[in-house]
Amino acid sequence: MTRPAKMRVAVLATVWFEGCHTDVIVPPIVEGWTLDGVDEQTDLEVVSMYLEQIGCVQGDDLGLPFLERHGIRRALSIGEALTDGAGGLGVDGVIIIGEHGDYELNEHGQQVYPRRRFFDAAVAAMTVAGRYVPIFNDKGLAYSARDANEMATTARRLGVGYGAGSTIPLSWRVPAAAEWPQGAAMDAAVLLGWGPLERYGFHCLEGLQAHVERRAGGETGVAQVIALDGEASRAAIAEGRVDPDLLAAAFDSLELTTSQREQAILTVAGVIEVHYVDGLVAHVVICEDEVRQFAFAARGESASFVCQMWLPGAPHLHFTFLVRQAEHLIRHGRPQIPIERTQLTTGVLDAAMRSGWSGEAMATPELAISYSAPERVEGTGVALARPAGWTPLG
Repeated sequence: MTRPAKMRVAVLATVWFEGCHTDVIVPPIVEGWTLDGVDEQTDLEVVSMYLEQIGCVQGDDLGLPFLERHGIRRALSIGEALTDGAGGLGVDGVIIIGEHGDYELNEHGQQVYPRRRFFDAAVAAMTVAGRYVPIFNDKGLAYSARDANEMATTARRLGVGYGAGSTIPLSWRVPAAAEWPQGAAMDAAVLLGWGPLERYGFHCLEGLQAHVERRAGGETGVAQVIALDGEASRAAIAEGRVDPDLLAAAFDSLELTTSQREQAILTVAGVIEVHYVDGLVAHVVICEDEVRQFAFAARGESASFVCQMWLPGAPHLHFTFLVRQAEHLIRHGRPQIPIERTQLTTGVLDAAMRSGWSGEAMATPELAISYSAPERVEGTGVALARPAGWTPLG
């Protein structure tokens, strides 16, 4: 069987150093990867790259040597990255990696990454060329709900296939293939995770959303978000505001020792409380110590559920599942996962950051976002056994 021609992509990235998102997304596209002894390749070809910041981080800049080694054209502007030099569009798709780099923090503690600016510049180049191609956005759409909503609206208006998201919903599950039963009623949910509130809070919210969107009635949006930090978050757990049985079940799934679990609870750094339009209240619990995986637990009238969402650590093979999502989008012109999921989680995180800053609950009428969850997503680790040599901490 003849393999289809590779699809030409432009990558728009903020920075490139060891272990950053660019470093774990671009090399697999260009060089392939090995998973459990099987070599894999994509149908993507990186033909150009816009790399915004050089020399802004400690350690070596890896981008320019990589581009030279592989004969990839470095563009000094986003328009140049997308066009062919003769007024036409020279690519079949665009991948935006707007994570890491030297970007300011706003008053709410949000890092002002240029994802909206990259998106707008890419759309402008397409408009001038008279042709639109799909855009895949690593992680969230923007730092603000307003930007995210406008970006998604622009993509729909112009017919631009638009995909995005976190690796967490795509990674391995324990038990394998664990998913909330599609269409089953859900009464309460807890996502247990770790890391800094903004950077990893997004991953936690995507992990939460990947399950709760499957509940009866589908997703109809979020009405209110409350963020608690420090002592307030630990009090919410001690007082039972976070469902104690579901939190215990989530901890049970993480393969921690008794002392590790006790330390994790003592060092809970934040809680995000999400009030959905249909009445569901879900909690994200973020730990500082011991927890280095993600776990989800939920219950409903006819179902109870718990699973671990497992990451392997280095060599970051879970990012290859994100690459597969970009590949599907660019090949078929539409994402497997509705852009509305990440539009919603981007907005919830924005509300959580503003709630944490102000100490007040944030009403979110802008997040009345409805969509239906996919029954199944191909090219993920969800149904795979954990790779050889795994450990509880990856």
